[in-house]
Amino acid sequence: LSGVEEAALIFKGVQMREPPAPRVGRFVIDIGGGSTEFARGGSDRAPWVWSCGQGCVSLADRFFRRGLPLGTAFDAARAYLQDALPAFDPIGAGVDVIGTSGTIESVEAVLGANGRNDREITADGLAHLVRALVEGRWDADTGLLGLAPERVDIFPAGVALLDTLFR
Repeated sequence: LSGVEEAALIFKGVQMREPPAPRVGRFVIDIGGGSTEFARGGSDRAPWVWSCGQGCVSLADRFFRRGLPLGTAFDAARAYLQDALPAFDPIGAGVDVIGTSGTIESVEAVLGANGRNDREITADGLAHLVRALVEGRWDADTGLLGLAPERVDIFPAGVALLDTLFR
């Protein structure tokens, strides 16, 4: 599948699982290992789909596995992503933003396990997570409450990507 085809299928799957309320648009984000897919639309199809070659594994390889301090890696990854990601119009009221994938589910699980969300990732909760990781208060390498062990090495990269998307 191409990234655009993947984005369209992910959107359709989300729509089948969680039908939208009448006249409510939806913006779906799927952060994968090597790419991130975006789809925006309503009803059962997304007229706008896009895929970019930035994912949590590719970002981990590029910025977080080079022995840099975590704060430096975060700053470098976010600076890179500012140019690599598409420029989105602000998501207005009446549009549901839904994230799919292990990365987004992991962020939600960590925030929830640490009392920072209720099945919803907020800008405040995400900012708290970023600060905690960068300041070493939550150490992904030694185990982070709510984080699956197999996601430890890619988690900071996924957080940096999601944080950039929120911004």
